[in-house]
Amino acid sequence: MPRRLNGIGIINIIYLLKLQIKPMAEKISTLQQALDVVEALDLEEQAILVDIISKRLSQQRRNELLKDVAQARRDYQQGNTKSGSVADLMAELDE
Repeated sequence: MPRRLNGIGIINIIYLLKLQIKPMAEKISTLQQALDVVEALDLEEQAILVDIISKRLSQQRRNELLKDVAQARRDYQQGNTKSGSVADLMAELDE
């Protein structure tokens, strides 16, 4: 009889782990393929690629920040925010 952990059989756990590992392995494989392509570029092309990726990441971070600010403004307008002192905040965090 298969051993059970909290109602989940070991076989089920192994199956679930395989489901999680396969996509991760595929991502690693895709990343390795990308790295292989980049390494095939000459140094100047690699530097240009790094610059492009850096700028795109910065833009993505700005876009996320803009979304967060817009959400914060909506929350404030709808009265979903609290105000208080730092001491109030610390007291609430300790609760």
